This record gives sequence, structure tokens and C-alpha cells, in this order.
Amino acid sequence: KIAALAALADKLVSSDHYAGNDIKDKKEQVLNRWKHLKEALIEKRSRLGESQTLQQFSRDADEIENWIAEKLQMAMDESYKDPANIQSKHKKHQAFEAELAANADRIQAVLAVGQNLIDKRKCAGSEDAVQARLGSIADQWE
Repeated sequence: KIAALAALADKLVSSDHYAGNDIKDKKEQVLNRWKHLKEALIEKRSRLGESQTLQQFSRDADEIENWIAEKLQMAMDESYKDPANIQSKHKKHQAFEAELAANADRIQAVLAVGQNLIDKRKCAGSEDAVQARLGSIADQWE
């Protein structure tokens, strides 16, 4: 519609319409407003994308922190002192170590996403909170 409006305005101006100058001015006003509207839309989409990335990081960080807390609780279990079922406990321990190794990449990915958010200033002003989450996850993982 905007292109059609511009084409019609140009046609009227080129045909020496009696209000040609007014039409030309109005066309430029409309095109300027349209340009600013598109720029505002692009900016808003960009902020929404950043917000979505930040929310996804937050969900992933929550999931990782809960998973680590669960695994820490398992690691602190003192049932290993009981000599009964040593073979079963050994298998559980091997499965536990395998699960830790399998999730190491996922944890590193969440840490990298968080650091990327901070580095690119896409935290919507919550860089300190993201940095705190990264520190918390890294400390728990160690």
C-alpha cells in the first residue's frame, strides 16, 4: 500500500497536479513515518529476541542447577560405607560417572550461552544476575 501510495503521488506530481508540492511533501512525510515505524519494529523484534534468549538461558540454568543439586545429593549419600551389595553399588557408581560425563557438554553449553549474553550485552540490564548464575553453576559443577 505504501508503494502504491508513493507511485500515485509521483504520478500526480509528474502530471503537474495543482497541489503537486503538497502531494510531494505529504508523500515524504508518510514515507518517513513508514521508515521510522519499520526501524522501531526491527528494534522491538531484536529486543524480543534478546529477551527470549535470556529466558531460555534462565530455564536452562534452572534445569542445570536442579540436576546438579540432585546429583550432589546422590554423591553425598553415605550408603557406600555399607559393604552389602558392592557389585550393585559399583554399577550405580559407574552409571553415575557416565551421566556426569554425558552432561558435561550440556553444562558447558549453558555456561557459554550465558557468557555470550554478557559479552554481547544482551541481558537487558541483568548482566550481574547472569554472571551470578554462571558463577553458581560453575561452582556447583566443580
